Amino acid sequence: SEAALVLFERCLEVFEASSSKAAGVGAGEGEVARTPPHPDWISAWNNCAVTLAQCDRQREAEELLRRALESFDRLLPPDHPDVLCTHNNLAIVLGELGSHAEAREMYARVLEHREAALGLDHPDTLATARDAGVSAANAGDLSAALTLLMRAADGLARTCGPEHADTLEAEALVHEVRDVVLL
Repeated sequence: SEAALVLFERCLEVFEASSSKAAGVGAGEGEVARTPPHPDWISAWNNCAVTLAQCDRQREAEELLRRALESFDRLLPPDHPDVLCTHNNLAIVLGELGSHAEAREMYARVLEHREAALGLDHPDTLATARDAGVSAANAGDLSAALTLLMRAADGLARTCGPEHADTLEAEALVHEVRDVVLL
């Protein structure tokens, strides 16, 4: 993961250098014109942030994901798959940082958009329901956690099959939360 991080950081340096050269085009005196980055660059920021988080550098990952979302907001609609993926990744990082309320809000937004765009039983929608359930459990809302996790487990069993790794993971999480509720 460290080797991937070095490559991503080098890519970010190249981007910064190239956008600095483009800055100033069409700008008035004392102004700096910034053209929005290409969506592929923004997706690279998202990927780099995931790598940062895997290397236990969540604060840097959060900063880069927020930067990506600010740029995406100027270029793409809120239900675009890249935007939703970046929101989902930010929710994961926020949960890891202990910002459970913000993470839950973000998961709710992603889940709503994925349900509308992909349908209730799409694997990406169900993965978001699972992640939102974990976030709810981490925030201490075991009732909401159980509802979301059961929905994810049932949907994944129908969509991916009862023996699929994602189904088994979601079912294990359901049992984990039920065990806590029953204590």
